[in-house]
Amino acid sequence: MKKFLILIIILFSVTGCFKEKDLDIYLDVVDCDKPYINEENKEVNINDYLKELNYTNNIKVRYAIVDLDNDSKDEMVVGFSSDIDENYLVLNIEDDKVYGFTESYRGMLDLKTDGTMTGNNGADNSQIYRMSFDKNKRTDTVLASMNEDKYQIDNKDVTSDEYNDFVEKQAKKENVKFKDYKTIEEYQNVEK
Repeated sequence: MKKFLILIIILFSVTGCFKEKDLDIYLDVVDCDKPYINEENKEVNINDYLKELNYTNNIKVRYAIVDLDNDSKDEMVVGFSSDIDENYLVLNIEDDKVYGFTESYRGMLDLKTDGTMTGNNGADNSQIYRMSFDKNKRTDTVLASMNEDKYQIDNKDVTSDEYNDFVEKQAKKENVKFKDYKTIEEYQNVEK
């Protein structure tokens, strides 16, 4: 029994260090000290991403750590907001490489601690979904959707009441809490 407890303590210690190491790697990417691989399989950095967004100054950066794909490994969701807009970059470590996936503000509403979220394409078009990753490929699995007067749960047609019940249960789940990280006072397109 004593050996078993020691083994459990060691496992928790190793797991804790591993997650802290991942956080450091993710923050190196956010700080532009380490590149990531984008969905086009190109190595880029945060400056490239901000340039694409046309953000220029007072960029607020915040992040959340959450297991989006339910694989027991945490991803980092980084929010970048400015006067123009808010967008997200999802970072995932696989095979010691960091992969990045872009998402708009409306594509990642109400991110929950279980990794599910709501995407909204307008008043009559929304979905609740989960992401999964395979290197630089992202797959979205739709759990429930509404498109005008058509409602689905798990790709099966349902009534509006059944859909609304699903949405109500989703709304009661705990939201992810983002941590304010930094403000980029003035974006400069400089290579590191």
